Amino acid sequence: MEEEIKAEFLKSGFTLDEEQEILKKCHTFCQDYRLEPSDLVSSWEIYYLNRQLDESVVKDAEMDGFLGHLQNEQLGASAKKDPGLHMYSFKDVVMVLDAEDEDTKDVILGTPIDKYEKLQLDIYDSARKTNGNIYSSERKSKLVTPFGKRSNKFVVKFNIDNLPTIETANGIEEHYDLEDGIIKRVQPLKSSSLVVHQSGLEPGCRFMYDRIEDRFNAIENRIRKHAAALVASSLYEEPMDPSVASQRSMFAVGMICCDGEGHLNDKSILLQSSVEHSRGQRVRLELNKLSHFSVFPGQIVGIKGHNPSGHCLIASELVDSVPLSIAADADLPPTKKQALDEEIQATHLSSTPTETTMVQDYLEYMGPNAQLVMVPSIRDANHDFVFPQPAFDLDSLNITSLNNPGIFEADQVMIGCCTVDILKHLSGEEMSRHSMDGQPNDRLSRLASHILSQQSFYPLYPPAEGVPMDFSLASEVLHISSVPDLLILPSDIKYFVKVLPVGGTTEGEEEQMKRCVCINPGRLAKGEGGGTFVELKYQGSSDKMNASIISI
Repeated sequence: MEEEIKAEFLKSGFTLDEEQEILKKCHTFCQDYRLEPSDLVSSWEIYYLNRQLDESVVKDAEMDGFLGHLQNEQLGASAKKDPGLHMYSFKDVVMVLDAEDEDTKDVILGTPIDKYEKLQLDIYDSARKTNGNIYSSERKSKLVTPFGKRSNKFVVKFNIDNLPTIETANGIEEHYDLEDGIIKRVQPLKSSSLVVHQSGLEPGCRFMYDRIEDRFNAIENRIRKHAAALVASSLYEEPMDPSVASQRSMFAVGMICCDGEGHLNDKSILLQSSVEHSRGQRVRLELNKLSHFSVFPGQIVGIKGHNPSGHCLIASELVDSVPLSIAADADLPPTKKQALDEEIQATHLSSTPTETTMVQDYLEYMGPNAQLVMVPSIRDANHDFVFPQPAFDLDSLNITSLNNPGIFEADQVMIGCCTVDILKHLSGEEMSRHSMDGQPNDRLSRLASHILSQQSFYPLYPPAEGVPMDFSLASEVLHISSVPDLLILPSDIKYFVKVLPVGGTTEGEEEQMKRCVCINPGRLAKGEGGGTFVELKYQGSSDKMNASIISI
């Protein structure tokens, strides 16, 4: 094909500067976007005219720009053919790095807000360039009023209030001062019991010694676990090899992959099955017959379809989740029932590294009943740069150290948290189609739901650039074995609190639904200015909670 590409360029009057390198890249472009050499050269001519290039010489320095031109052409063509199809990249993320908000004046603390109407708001914001830095959470520098001189030190950006009004002994409603009283308001009346779910990741563990075998095993284990769970649900048959030609319908389980570098598009989706069922081979996956879907590289899915030629699996159904372990309230032990009737009061913060002495001073002020859970971040300058990340090695009675990611229980309410920005990474790699029936498309909820449906704190593969993934540690630590009550995912994406319905099945029973509250508190600090944090009062379910996103 490279000779054909060269011939087409020469035929159109173009010469090649660095011939071997240019032809190699153009060959890749043809494969990724299913282009004939003549189509590729026609696109180059348009790019050449739009850029007003002087010489009729194809230079290697222009290949990155030409690739962007091809991607835009593909997006435009897909939009015309299928208005519901969306292919995202980091340049298209419209939720990153929230700017000044227009809705602040509309949200007043203490004002009743319809919980369902407010809950389903998609709070999108204009995009800000991150210059390829996955850690970026800055605002443009501007004049910042000192905290002590501000008229409004704390502003409620978003609120869900499902708790009854608190009354005093005199029957008068209790109102709080949102200014300096914000800290006093979270002082706990009694201590909570904390139980950390151990994952085998210990402080000081050896890391960054993973091998190719570890990467292979991590992928293979995820595919096999999903396949086993789907078959055990009795809803799906034993998976077959999707790369074998067959006219009859089949069921296959595998991982979504991209054919070549770049982002997913409707012609570059591959399905990689397990070694057990297909010797790990990949086959092209066609989703044109599906009215709605959401896929990303690394996602494990079940596919119903057929492969008449042996080269392309045509999907008629896509299964993107597996049954999770769910316990009904009727089956809860008495101790948990009692715990759920009581209130857990907490603040979840996302901050930069903090001196231990400052944390200790704060805990002394908060009193003996306050407990602090510390989760490290790969942003930390004072901790191991690896993911998954071991907990801080601290010796304190009222500070609990957690792995990143980690799961713990507070009064038997399960809480999961991960400080790597998986929401932002997924948002830049997702490809989706949604029905055009006028129903709202809640992308933030969809991104968060991928974490639960994939049973993984980081289901994206390959990981985003800059994530120090160690696959020798990942399999056990990243796995989510049961639905947490609360899921905390700090992100550069606009803050939110979402209630996610999660489906699951138990043997001999109909499908049950559990609700998981997903919280993105945003960033506590953004450049020179203050950020946001979340204050949460939780009484065992999303119907009995108060969640406020507060800006500093």
